[in-house]
Amino acid sequence: VFLTACIVYLMTAEPTASWWDCGEYIATADKLQVGHPPGAPTFQLIGALFSNFAGGDLTKIAYTINAMSAICSAFTILFLFWSITMLAKKFVKKPEEMTIAQMIAIFGSGLIGSLAYTFSDTFWYSAVEGEVYAMSSCFTAIVFWAILKWESQADESHNLRWLILIAFLIGISIGVHLLNLLAIPAITYVYYFKKFPDVQKGKKKKFILVGVISMLLVAFILYFVVPYIVIFAGKFEIFFTNSFGAPFNTGTIVYFILLIAAIVFGLYYTTKKNKPILNASILSLLFILVGYTTFFVLVIRANANTPINENAPKDATSLLTYLNRYDVYLSWEKVLDTDSEKFVGILPLADVHRSKSDNETAGAAEGQEVCLAAQLAASAEDADATHLSEPTVYLEKAAAKALDVLSRNKDGFFLMIESAIIDGY
Repeated sequence: VFLTACIVYLMTAEPTASWWDCGEYIATADKLQVGHPPGAPTFQLIGALFSNFAGGDLTKIAYTINAMSAICSAFTILFLFWSITMLAKKFVKKPEEMTIAQMIAIFGSGLIGSLAYTFSDTFWYSAVEGEVYAMSSCFTAIVFWAILKWESQADESHNLRWLILIAFLIGISIGVHLLNLLAIPAITYVYYFKKFPDVQKGKKKKFILVGVISMLLVAFILYFVVPYIVIFAGKFEIFFTNSFGAPFNTGTIVYFILLIAAIVFGLYYTTKKNKPILNASILSLLFILVGYTTFFVLVIRANANTPINENAPKDATSLLTYLNRYDVYLSWEKVLDTDSEKFVGILPLADVHRSKSDNETAGAAEGQEVCLAAQLAASAEDADATHLSEPTVYLEKAAAKALDVLSRNKDGFFLMIESAIIDGY
């Protein structure tokens, strides 16, 4: 099934870039640049490896990134096949005495299920383009297969290593897409039914409780681990810089030293007190953070001032706004040259304020007036036709006006965005 899927996807892979984010992902992966928030550093790192197979031929770089998606999708099919066969084996009462007919039924189930998914429209569509969904699906398939492997070895020593592997895979997959977090409820239920197979009293309530716990785990990673690791780093950075006058990045370094020390102490304490579950939980958190460290790539490359450097997350504070997508989706603004009434470009709110405080012109003259993006489509003559209360602007009109102005203003700039509608608030 792996070879079938791999050959089909490679033969049908896009030769260049598809619509939407694919062109950006290909460009940022090839040169390890900073794409749109909240970033996909794991995808970019692996994509940078695959782009080397272009052999220096710039016309082949896009295909190599698309081929990466094809291979990731083929691995998704492989792990799906293994997962289906592992689940099908549970219908056999004595696996060690499996008959030929039972083996055919099991492998036939895996073959039909995996190949049906191979040629499904949505999955095939994402398997042949340079987008994050193919790789995200691959990580999800591996994680679900890993929990089934744990379930088959749950009564053996060192079975918790599978759970720690899952934690690492979830952490590193955050650098691709948050879709992988949706596997956590399934993982939780597999763990529950393996550890408590004969629950009779309060079965429904416990089933619901496990579901609630799984949602809390998702919320813990999504709303605490992902943002607050960066939030605390930002607060330490501001405190050490403003209160002690320490050099930049001192607070961030101190924060991570304390975080590592706390984890080491937790592992030492739980080992000494013989608390294996708590020890495994701390190890799992550690490996989620290890996987999450791929986001350091964005900070490193942002400081290198790469040509594509969206939001420029150069430190912990700016990285937080980058992860929260604040500048891109909540605060698009129009920048005007108040002297000539000519459109200059689109900037995020934070960039406009930072440009003013740092005395940077960012491609526009001093004395710029910040207006809502709802006015973007209106020319200087009919500015009153578009009211400030109007929340959206159609990209077609905005792009047409920008191109017209840029043809007469070489110092201007225009940042193209992916959506057909620009949010004004």
